[in-house]
Amino acid sequence: MKANKKTTLRAIRITKELDALLAKDSEEKKVSVNALISSILTKYAEWGRFAEKLGFISIPHNDFRIIIDGLDAEKLDGLGDEAGSRYPEMQRLFFGEVSIKAFLAVMAAFCRNTGLVNCLFTQEGKDYKITMTHALGKKWSDFFDHYFRNAVRVSFQVDPRIEVTANSIFVKFTIP
Repeated sequence: MKANKKTTLRAIRITKELDALLAKDSEEKKVSVNALISSILTKYAEWGRFAEKLGFISIPHNDFRIIIDGLDAEKLDGLGDEAGSRYPEMQRLFFGEVSIKAFLAVMAAFCRNTGLVNCLFTQEGKDYKITMTHALGKKWSDFFDHYFRNAVRVSFQVDPRIEVTANSIFVKFTIP
């Protein structure tokens, strides 16, 4: 159950067409228009404003999988290494620091807002586990293997233990 957060009442002016669209979508999702608008603004606050600055693009999952499947393994591994080495930049942009808290929060925002992977995070003391599932195939798992290997290495100077399957990635590491 979510803790009650203080809220602010804010009135906005929108077109009738936008209001009708929001009403239709909220009915389909079985939420109030207010809840729908709040979720849209939350997604912007925790992901959209940063994704825009980082140059993220939107592409249908099937098209993305076609692109991934079209790359040879060596090229894909190199792309994963390069992208993972830039993960500290994302932490700094989102939270102003490189830390385990920022690392996990960026990953959680990515999982919640891109629809590419589902994530589960667990922690026992200084041991961290990230379990990700997806529907993008083995090459995406292999890309993420290289991505997280470098992201953890560059962020914390530790080597993670990673296992991949066709539709999952398991990342384990210990922060000294």
